[in-house]
Amino acid sequence: MPVDFTYAVGRTRVLETRLLDKDRIERMIAAANADEVLRVLAETAYGSVASQINADEYEIMLNARLKEAYELVRHISPTPAVADILALKYDFHNLKVLLKDRYLRQHDDDILIGLGNVNPDELKAYVLQDERREIPDVLKLAIGRAQSAFEINHDPQDIDMTLDNAYYEAAYTIADDMHSDFVKELFRRQADMINIRTFVRVKAMGKDSRFLAKALLPGGYLDETFFIELMDQTLGALIDRLRFTHYDGLVDGIAEFERTGRLTAYERLMDDELLSYIRDNRSDPFGPAAIIGYLWALENETRIVRIIMVGKINHMPSDAIRQRVREVY
Repeated sequence: MPVDFTYAVGRTRVLETRLLDKDRIERMIAAANADEVLRVLAETAYGSVASQINADEYEIMLNARLKEAYELVRHISPTPAVADILALKYDFHNLKVLLKDRYLRQHDDDILIGLGNVNPDELKAYVLQDERREIPDVLKLAIGRAQSAFEINHDPQDIDMTLDNAYYEAAYTIADDMHSDFVKELFRRQADMINIRTFVRVKAMGKDSRFLAKALLPGGYLDETFFIELMDQTLGALIDRLRFTHYDGLVDGIAEFERTGRLTAYERLMDDELLSYIRDNRSDPFGPAAIIGYLWALENETRIVRIIMVGKINHMPSDAIRQRVREVY
Protein backbone atom coordinates (compact mmCIF):
# COMPACT_ATOMS: atom_id res chain seq x y z
CA MET A 1 0.00 0.00 0.00
CA PRO A 2 1.47 3.41 -0.97
CA VAL A 3 2.54 5.67 1.89
CA ASP A 4 0.37 8.79 2.22
CA PHE A 5 2.55 11.91 2.47
CA THR A 6 -0.21 14.51 2.03
CA TYR A 7 -0.34 15.63 5.69
CA ALA A 8 3.44 15.85 5.95
CA VAL A 9 3.65 17.78 2.68
CA GLY A 10 1.09 20.27 3.96
CA ARG A 11 3.07 20.82 7.15
CA THR A 12 6.26 21.14 5.11
CA ARG A 13 4.77 23.96 3.04
CA VAL A 14 4.37 25.93 6.27
CA LEU A 15 7.93 25.13 7.37
CA GLU A 16 9.26 26.41 4.05
CA THR A 17 8.00 29.89 4.90
CA ARG A 18 10.54 30.02 7.75
CA LEU A 19 13.51 29.52 5.43
CA LEU A 20 15.72 32.53 4.78
CA ASP A 21 14.90 34.43 1.60
CA LYS A 22 17.28 36.25 -0.76
CA ASP A 23 16.67 39.64 0.85
CA ARG A 24 17.62 38.35 4.30
CA ILE A 25 20.71 36.63 2.92
CA GLU A 26 21.75 39.88 1.25
CA ARG A 27 21.30 41.78 4.51
CA MET A 28 23.62 39.28 6.18
CA ILE A 29 26.23 39.58 3.43
CA ALA A 30 26.10 43.37 3.65
CA ALA A 31 26.36 43.36 7.46
CA ALA A 32 29.33 45.18 8.94
CA ASN A 33 30.49 42.21 11.03
CA ALA A 34 29.55 38.79 12.39
CA ASP A 35 27.71 40.25 15.39
CA GLU A 36 25.45 42.16 13.03
CA VAL A 37 24.76 38.95 11.10
CA LEU A 38 23.60 37.36 14.36
CA ARG A 39 21.28 40.31 14.93
CA VAL A 40 19.71 39.70 11.50
CA LEU A 41 19.32 35.99 12.34
CA ALA A 42 17.72 36.88 15.68
CA GLU A 43 14.67 37.99 13.64
CA THR A 44 14.31 34.52 12.06
CA ALA A 45 13.81 30.88 13.01
CA TYR A 46 17.39 30.96 14.34
CA GLY A 47 16.44 33.65 16.82
CA SER A 48 16.11 31.67 20.04
CA VAL A 49 19.76 30.63 19.80
CA ALA A 50 21.22 33.51 17.76
CA SER A 51 20.34 35.97 20.50
CA GLN A 52 22.16 33.89 23.14
CA ILE A 53 25.53 33.15 21.55
CA ASN A 54 28.74 34.85 20.55
CA ALA A 55 29.68 35.02 16.88
CA ASP A 56 32.31 32.28 17.16
CA GLU A 57 29.66 29.90 18.53
CA TYR A 58 27.60 29.92 15.34
CA GLU A 59 27.87 26.12 14.92
CA ILE A 60 25.76 25.72 18.07
CA MET A 61 23.01 27.73 16.38
CA LEU A 62 23.21 25.80 13.10
CA ASN A 63 23.15 22.39 14.82
CA ALA A 64 20.18 23.42 16.97
CA ARG A 65 18.23 24.52 13.89
CA LEU A 66 18.96 21.28 12.04
CA LYS A 67 18.20 19.11 15.06
CA GLU A 68 14.82 20.77 15.50
CA ALA A 69 14.01 20.28 11.81
CA TYR A 70 14.97 16.60 11.75
CA GLU A 71 12.94 15.90 14.88
CA LEU A 72 9.91 17.67 13.45
CA VAL A 73 10.14 15.86 10.11
CA ARG A 74 10.36 12.52 11.91
CA HIS A 75 7.24 13.50 13.87
CA ILE A 76 5.11 14.50 10.87
CA SER A 77 6.30 11.95 8.30
CA PRO A 78 4.49 8.65 7.74
CA THR A 79 7.85 6.87 7.50
CA PRO A 80 11.12 7.61 9.33
CA ALA A 81 13.05 6.86 6.13
CA VAL A 82 12.45 10.41 4.88
CA ALA A 83 14.67 11.86 7.62
CA ASP A 84 16.85 8.78 8.07
CA ILE A 85 18.21 8.84 4.52
CA LEU A 86 19.61 12.36 4.97
CA ALA A 87 20.64 11.94 8.61
CA LEU A 88 22.60 8.82 7.66
CA LYS A 89 25.48 10.95 6.34
CA TYR A 90 26.13 12.18 9.89
CA ASP A 91 26.36 8.59 11.13
CA PHE A 92 28.95 7.85 8.46
CA HIS A 93 30.83 11.04 9.27
CA ASN A 94 30.97 9.93 12.91
CA LEU A 95 32.21 6.49 11.90
CA LYS A 96 35.09 8.07 9.97
CA VAL A 97 36.06 10.10 13.04
CA LEU A 98 35.82 7.14 15.42
CA LEU A 99 37.65 4.62 13.24
CA LYS A 100 40.52 7.06 12.73
CA ASP A 101 40.57 7.56 16.48
CA ARG A 102 40.73 3.79 16.97
CA TYR A 103 43.58 3.25 14.53
CA LEU A 104 45.43 6.58 14.52
CA ARG A 105 44.63 7.97 17.98
CA GLN A 106 43.43 11.25 16.50
CA HIS A 107 41.03 11.96 19.40
CA ASP A 108 38.68 14.16 17.36
CA ASP A 109 35.59 13.68 19.54
CA ASP A 110 34.86 17.38 19.28
CA ILE A 111 33.91 16.98 15.59
CA LEU A 112 31.35 14.24 16.18
CA ILE A 113 27.93 15.44 15.00
CA GLY A 114 24.79 14.67 16.98
CA LEU A 115 22.38 14.81 14.01
CA GLY A 116 22.55 11.20 12.85
CA ASN A 117 20.21 8.28 13.41
CA VAL A 118 22.46 6.86 16.15
CA ASN A 119 23.72 8.76 19.18
CA PRO A 120 27.48 9.38 18.76
CA ASP A 121 28.09 7.94 22.24
CA GLU A 122 26.53 4.66 21.12
CA LEU A 123 28.78 4.55 18.07
CA LYS A 124 31.78 5.46 20.19
CA ALA A 125 31.11 2.59 22.59
CA TYR A 126 30.77 0.19 19.64
CA VAL A 127 33.87 1.32 17.74
CA LEU A 128 36.30 2.30 20.49
CA GLN A 129 35.24 0.22 23.46
CA ASP A 130 34.14 -2.94 21.61
CA GLU A 131 30.79 -2.88 23.39
CA ARG A 132 28.26 -4.85 21.38
CA ARG A 133 25.68 -2.10 21.29
CA GLU A 134 22.58 -2.38 19.16
CA ILE A 135 23.32 -0.27 16.11
CA PRO A 136 21.81 -0.68 12.62
CA ASP A 137 23.19 -3.55 10.58
CA VAL A 138 24.10 -1.17 7.76
CA LEU A 139 26.53 0.58 10.10
CA LYS A 140 27.93 -2.68 11.49
CA LEU A 141 28.65 -3.93 7.98
CA ALA A 142 30.21 -0.60 6.99
CA ILE A 143 32.49 -0.67 10.04
CA GLY A 144 33.66 -4.19 9.17
CA ARG A 145 34.38 -3.21 5.57
CA ALA A 146 36.29 -0.10 6.59
CA GLN A 147 38.37 -2.01 9.13
CA SER A 148 39.25 -4.67 6.56
CA ALA A 149 40.22 -2.03 3.99
CA PHE A 150 42.42 -0.15 6.46
CA GLU A 151 44.21 -3.26 7.67
CA ILE A 152 45.49 -4.02 4.16
CA ASN A 153 47.53 -0.84 3.59
CA HIS A 154 47.05 1.08 6.86
CA ASP A 155 45.97 4.09 4.82
CA PRO A 156 43.31 6.28 6.49
CA GLN A 157 42.03 7.28 3.04
CA ASP A 158 40.77 3.71 2.72
CA ILE A 159 38.49 4.30 5.71
CA ASP A 160 37.02 7.39 4.05
CA MET A 161 36.56 5.81 0.63
CA THR A 162 35.06 2.58 1.97
CA LEU A 163 32.57 4.42 4.17
CA ASP A 164 31.62 6.83 1.38
CA ASN A 165 30.81 3.86 -0.85
CA ALA A 166 28.85 2.18 1.92
CA TYR A 167 26.84 5.35 2.56
CA TYR A 168 25.67 5.64 -1.04
CA GLU A 169 24.83 1.94 -1.24
CA ALA A 170 22.72 2.37 1.92
CA ALA A 171 21.02 5.47 0.51
CA TYR A 172 20.04 3.65 -2.70
CA THR A 173 18.61 0.79 -0.63
CA ILE A 174 16.51 3.18 1.45
CA ALA A 175 15.30 4.94 -1.71
CA ASP A 176 14.28 1.56 -3.18
CA ASP A 177 12.42 0.68 0.02
CA MET A 178 10.63 4.04 -0.20
CA HIS A 179 9.72 3.30 -3.85
CA SER A 180 10.89 6.82 -4.66
CA ASP A 181 12.43 7.45 -8.07
CA PHE A 182 12.91 11.08 -7.03
CA VAL A 183 15.11 10.19 -4.05
CA LYS A 184 17.18 7.65 -5.95
CA GLU A 185 17.69 10.11 -8.81
CA LEU A 186 18.80 12.78 -6.32
CA PHE A 187 21.51 10.54 -4.91
CA ARG A 188 22.60 9.29 -8.32
CA ARG A 189 23.11 12.85 -9.51
CA GLN A 190 24.93 13.80 -6.32
CA ALA A 191 27.20 10.76 -6.70
CA ASP A 192 28.05 11.78 -10.27
CA MET A 193 28.82 15.36 -9.25
CA ILE A 194 31.06 14.23 -6.40
CA ASN A 195 32.76 11.74 -8.74
CA ILE A 196 33.50 14.54 -11.21
CA ARG A 197 35.08 16.53 -8.38
CA THR A 198 37.02 13.45 -7.26
CA PHE A 199 38.29 12.89 -10.80
CA VAL A 200 39.55 16.48 -11.02
CA ARG A 201 41.31 16.17 -7.66
CA VAL A 202 42.85 12.79 -8.48
CA LYS A 203 44.28 14.14 -11.75
CA ALA A 204 45.67 17.18 -9.93
CA MET A 205 47.31 14.90 -7.34
CA GLY A 206 48.90 12.75 -10.04
CA LYS A 207 47.24 9.56 -8.75
CA ASP A 208 46.60 6.60 -11.04
CA SER A 209 43.41 4.96 -12.28
CA ARG A 210 43.50 2.28 -9.54
CA PHE A 211 43.28 4.96 -6.88
CA LEU A 212 40.50 6.67 -8.82
CA ALA A 213 38.50 3.46 -9.08
CA LYS A 214 38.59 3.06 -5.28
CA ALA A 215 37.55 6.68 -4.74
CA LEU A 216 34.56 6.75 -7.10
CA LEU A 217 31.10 6.46 -5.56
CA PRO A 218 28.71 3.78 -6.84
CA GLY A 219 25.38 4.16 -8.59
CA GLY A 220 25.85 7.25 -10.74
CA TYR A 221 25.13 7.59 -14.44
CA LEU A 222 28.80 8.23 -15.21
CA ASP A 223 30.42 4.88 -14.60
CA GLU A 224 34.04 4.02 -13.86
CA THR A 225 34.83 3.57 -17.55
CA PHE A 226 33.70 7.13 -18.30
CA PHE A 227 36.38 8.50 -15.97
CA ILE A 228 39.14 5.97 -16.68
CA GLU A 229 38.98 6.81 -20.40
CA LEU A 230 39.67 10.47 -19.52
CA MET A 231 42.61 9.89 -17.17
CA ASP A 232 45.27 10.64 -19.81
CA GLN A 233 43.40 13.57 -21.34
CA THR A 234 43.06 17.22 -20.38
CA LEU A 235 40.24 18.63 -18.26
CA GLY A 236 39.02 20.20 -21.49
CA ALA A 237 38.13 16.70 -22.67
CA LEU A 238 36.07 16.19 -19.50
CA ILE A 239 34.28 19.49 -20.13
CA ASP A 240 33.45 18.41 -23.70
CA ARG A 241 32.05 15.08 -22.48
CA LEU A 242 29.92 16.70 -19.78
CA ARG A 243 28.19 18.97 -22.27
CA PHE A 244 26.13 15.97 -23.37
CA THR A 245 24.98 15.03 -19.85
CA HIS A 246 22.91 16.38 -16.94
CA TYR A 247 26.02 18.21 -15.79
CA ASP A 248 26.59 20.87 -18.43
CA GLY A 249 25.95 23.46 -15.72
CA LEU A 250 29.12 22.41 -13.88
CA VAL A 251 31.65 23.00 -16.64
CA ASP A 252 32.34 26.61 -15.62
CA GLY A 253 33.45 25.29 -12.23
CA ILE A 254 35.91 22.91 -13.86
CA ALA A 255 37.21 25.69 -16.09
CA GLU A 256 37.67 27.84 -12.99
CA PHE A 257 39.71 25.04 -11.42
CA GLU A 258 41.96 24.98 -14.51
CA ARG A 259 42.61 28.70 -14.05
CA THR A 260 42.96 28.89 -10.27
CA GLY A 261 43.48 25.39 -8.86
CA ARG A 262 40.44 25.92 -6.61
CA LEU A 263 37.14 24.01 -6.62
CA THR A 264 35.15 26.70 -4.80
CA ALA A 265 33.12 27.63 -7.88
CA TYR A 266 32.51 23.98 -8.78
CA GLU A 267 31.21 23.15 -5.31
CA ARG A 268 28.85 26.14 -5.37
CA LEU A 269 27.54 25.11 -8.79
CA MET A 270 27.13 21.52 -7.61
CA ASP A 271 25.01 22.59 -4.65
CA ASP A 272 22.95 24.89 -6.87
CA GLU A 273 22.32 22.16 -9.47
CA LEU A 274 21.10 19.70 -6.84
CA LEU A 275 18.85 22.31 -5.27
CA SER A 276 17.47 23.14 -8.71
CA TYR A 277 16.59 19.46 -9.28
CA ILE A 278 14.78 19.39 -5.94
CA ARG A 279 12.87 22.62 -6.68
CA ASP A 280 11.73 21.19 -10.01
CA ASN A 281 10.20 18.15 -8.26
CA ARG A 282 8.89 19.51 -4.95
CA SER A 283 5.30 20.08 -6.16
CA ASP A 284 4.29 16.41 -5.84
CA PRO A 285 1.71 16.36 -2.98
CA PHE A 286 1.73 12.58 -2.63
CA GLY A 287 5.43 11.67 -2.40
CA PRO A 288 8.42 12.49 -0.21
CA ALA A 289 9.95 15.12 -2.54
CA ALA A 290 8.66 18.17 -0.66
CA ILE A 291 9.82 16.82 2.72
CA ILE A 292 13.23 15.72 1.47
CA GLY A 293 13.43 19.06 -0.31
CA TYR A 294 12.75 21.00 2.87
CA LEU A 295 15.50 19.24 4.81
CA TRP A 296 17.91 19.55 1.90
CA ALA A 297 17.06 23.25 1.56
CA LEU A 298 17.63 23.82 5.26
CA GLU A 299 21.02 22.12 5.13
CA ASN A 300 21.85 24.29 2.12
CA GLU A 301 20.76 27.31 4.14
CA THR A 302 22.99 26.42 7.07
CA ARG A 303 25.93 26.16 4.64
CA ILE A 304 25.10 29.68 3.44
CA VAL A 305 24.99 31.00 7.02
CA ARG A 306 28.30 29.26 7.78
CA ILE A 307 29.96 30.79 4.71
CA ILE A 308 28.77 34.25 5.74
CA MET A 309 29.78 33.84 9.38
CA VAL A 310 33.24 32.52 8.48
CA GLY A 311 33.66 35.36 6.00
CA LYS A 312 32.67 38.03 8.50
CA ILE A 313 34.82 36.57 11.29
CA ASN A 314 37.79 36.61 8.90
CA HIS A 315 36.99 40.13 7.62
CA MET A 316 36.38 39.04 4.03
CA PRO A 317 34.91 41.68 1.70
CA SER A 318 31.17 41.34 1.10
CA ASP A 319 31.70 40.75 -2.64
CA ALA A 320 34.03 37.81 -1.91
CA ILE A 321 31.43 36.27 0.40
CA ARG A 322 28.67 36.86 -2.15
CA GLN A 323 30.62 34.86 -4.77
CA ARG A 324 30.65 31.83 -2.45
CA VAL A 325 27.01 31.89 -1.41
CA ARG A 326 24.66 29.24 -2.81
CA GLU A 327 21.18 29.76 -4.21
CA VAL A 328 18.24 29.63 -1.81
CA TYR A 329 15.23 27.34 -2.03
